[in-house]
Amino acid sequence: MNKTIIRRIVIVGTGRLAGHLIVSLKKAGFTIVQVVGRNHEKTQSFAEKYEIDFVTSLDLIERKADLYMLAVSDDAVVEVIEKLPELNGVCVHSSGSINLHVFENKFTSFGVFYPLQTFTEDRFIDFRKIPILIEANQPSVQKLLNSLAVSLSDMVYNVNSSDRRQLHLAAVFVSNFVNVLFSIGNDLLETTKLPFEILRPLILETVNKAFESGPEKAQTGPARRGDYKTMQMHLGLLENRPEFANIYTLLSNSIIMKFNQPKDE
Repeated sequence: MNKTIIRRIVIVGTGRLAGHLIVSLKKAGFTIVQVVGRNHEKTQSFAEKYEIDFVTSLDLIERKADLYMLAVSDDAVVEVIEKLPELNGVCVHSSGSINLHVFENKFTSFGVFYPLQTFTEDRFIDFRKIPILIEANQPSVQKLLNSLAVSLSDMVYNVNSSDRRQLHLAAVFVSNFVNVLFSIGNDLLETTKLPFEILRPLILETVNKAFESGPEKAQTGPARRGDYKTMQMHLGLLENRPEFANIYTLLSNSIIMKFNQPKDE
């Protein structure tokens, strides 16, 4: 590969990540020459929203771009790579769980460009505050991707596939799993007529303490104290919600084991 700078970019995908990438890349001065999607109506609407040319077949992909970013779901990455034609530019995926070497035997210049964040359509997120994880198959590609990343973010990390997978697992715990607990909390408030908003100060303080003093020191609650009477009362309130009771028991036991609370306390 003889390219020394990235100017022209093709985005493969029309989801939330693709939209956020396009906005941030354009703002940083890069040219998005094309977006590729599967569904014609959705892709056309997406392309019109961001004022970009589009195609709905990988056979029609622009062949002279500097960078091809696969902003597709993890389970679609391999399929997309297999269907891509021969390309001269750098090809990257944006998955936290998929190995760099998925590109081998297909491309000579490839890498990973993984923004560590949860994205929602039409919700602004400042990319400068998003960690971007970079990995590449050769030093020249690593340099290119780092240059691209620092133009978007103040938090750029060179991370191998093994560490990135471990980070992705950690992210599932602190984001996806925590969010479903928020949802359970919201469901439990429905019978009280109290709004989910009432939990905001508690949630924010919990997060702030976790970063200020560390998650272990920030841990509180009946399981941390070994307050089995309160835990039994809570399980009684969940008598008609066995799926929530199972989660409550599993997490409480995890806390007890982590902090070595004797069960007869």
